[in-house]
Amino acid sequence: METRSAVIHPRIKWLLDRVRGSRILDVGYVRKYEALHRGFKNRNPRSLVVGIDLNAEVVFQVRDDHSVVGDALRLPFRDSEFDAVVAGELLEHVWDGFTLLRELVRVSRLGGTVYVTTPNPFSLNNWLRHRLLAHCTYDKTTFRGFLGDVDRKMF
Repeated sequence: METRSAVIHPRIKWLLDRVRGSRILDVGYVRKYEALHRGFKNRNPRSLVVGIDLNAEVVFQVRDDHSVVGDALRLPFRDSEFDAVVAGELLEHVWDGFTLLRELVRVSRLGGTVYVTTPNPFSLNNWLRHRLLAHCTYDKTTFRGFLGDVDRKMF
C-alpha cells in the first residue's frame, strides 16, 4: 500500500524549516496545531514549545500540557522569555497589529527571533474568493485594514 506524504502549506513549511530554540512560543496556534505547533515539537524535541490562543474551548480540546488560554495583545509571559516567537497567520486577525508586534518582541529574548507570516490579501486566490464567491463590491473603505487610513493621502 502506497502512502502519500501530507501536503504542507508553503508558509508552514517555511516556519518549520527555520524556527529553532530551547523555548518557542506559538501565538494563535490552535487552528494550525497539527501542522505547525506539533511540527515545532517534532523538530525541536528537547525544546519547550508553548502555545497560546484566545479560543479556550479549542485549547482545552487540544489537551497539550503547554497550552495557555490568553490574549496575544497582552501576553502573560515575562520579558525575554522565549528564543523564538511565532505568529503565523495571526496579524491580520487582530485589531491592533502594533500592540501585537510589540508584545511578540517583548517576550523574545535579546538575539531571539520573531517570525510573522500573513496571507497576501491581494492574491488571486483571495480576490476570487471574496470578489466572485462572496459577491463583494469594493470601494475605498473595503481595504481600510490593509491600507490604513483611507482619508489620508498615500502619495
